[in-house]
Amino acid sequence: RLTVDAARADELGDEYAKSLQAERCESEMMRDERQQLEDLRQEAAKAAARAASLEDAMRCQQEEVSKNERAMFETAEDLNSVAKRANQENAALKEEYAQWKDRALSEEQHL
Repeated sequence: RLTVDAARADELGDEYAKSLQAERCESEMMRDERQQLEDLRQEAAKAAARAASLEDAMRCQQEEVSKNERAMFETAEDLNSVAKRANQENAALKEEYAQWKDRALSEEQHL
């Protein structure tokens, strides 16, 4: 009977050791999974920060583009205005020349 009890005790000890080993393995796996999750969280936070930074950079670039577009539009308006004034001055000079030419011809005919 002692031999049976000893064998049973050895068997129970082996089962207990296997159970402890399985729990240790499970615990290590859970620790590894937690570490992987933490690593993923950190990577996600870094990616979110990079995305926010890129959004800010894109917003700044868009503001710069809008500013440049407004400046180009204002420059085009200014050039248009200068061209209109130049055309008006040119028309006035042509008219003045035509009048001068008519007076000169008229004076020449009277002579």
